[in-house]
Amino acid sequence: MASNSFLTRLYKYLGRNTAAIYIALTLYWVILFILTSIPAKSMPSLEISDKLEHFGAYLLLAFLLRLTLHFQKKYLFTYRQIVIITSVVGIIYGLFDELHQMLIPGRFFDWYDLLANTIGIILGLILSEIFIKYGR
Repeated sequence: MASNSFLTRLYKYLGRNTAAIYIALTLYWVILFILTSIPAKSMPSLEISDKLEHFGAYLLLAFLLRLTLHFQKKYLFTYRQIVIITSVVGIIYGLFDELHQMLIPGRFFDWYDLLANTIGIILGLILSEIFIKYGR
C-alpha cells in the first residue's frame, strides 16, 4: 500500500498548498499553447503517433484542471459541476486549439485530433477521480 500512502500524502499536500496545483495547471497550459504554436517543420518529433500526443496532452490538461477545480473552495457551484465544467472547458479549448493551428505554417485542423483530445479529457477525468478517491 505504499502507493496509496503516496497518493494520500500528495492529496493532503495539494489540499494545504493549493497554489501548487494552480501553478502546475498554468505552466502546463502555457507550455501546451506554445507547443501547438510551433510551425510543423520546427516541431521536434517524439516518434509516436500525433493522435497519442493529443491524447496525452489533453489527458494531463483535464487531470490538472479537475484537481484545480477540486481544491478550490471559493465557488461551490464549480465544485458541484466539476466534471461538466472540466469537460466543457477542455473540449472548447481543444476546438480553439485546432482552429488556432490553422494559422500556423504546416499545421491544420483535424477532427481526429479533436477526437483524441476528447478521449484524453475523458481518461484524465477518470484518473483524477481515482486519485481523489484513493488520496482522501
